[in-house]
Amino acid sequence: MNSLLRRVTPSVSRVARRKMGEKFNVTEYVKESKGEYLEHHAQTANLWKGLTFFVAIPASMLAAWNALRQEEEHIMHEIHEGRPDYVAYPHLNRIRKNFPWGDGKHPLFFNKHKNPINGAYEN
Repeated sequence: MNSLLRRVTPSVSRVARRKMGEKFNVTEYVKESKGEYLEHHAQTANLWKGLTFFVAIPASMLAAWNALRQEEEHIMHEIHEGRPDYVAYPHLNRIRKNFPWGDGKHPLFFNKHKNPINGAYEN
């Protein structure tokens, strides 16, 4: 809070020193104040640029690599072990009315290898 007051105080006092009859030009005031903090703006921009290129992008690439590795393990497990048997729990697949597309029994993002319909997988 104190650092903010120290930064704002010179600008406010400059405005307060202006005569009441003098017309205040907002554009000129903004141009003046930008020069005062130009070094701070450049340092902040460089900080965020460095964080983006050296932290955010590598972290995203690492997360993508980890997800790909886990998905490959999952696919290999499914190939060797086969698909698990369907267990018909009473709270699953409770379709009260037909969907408004296709035959009405398949959801919008239906995958015949992953999603069961009416108690069984489609083959």
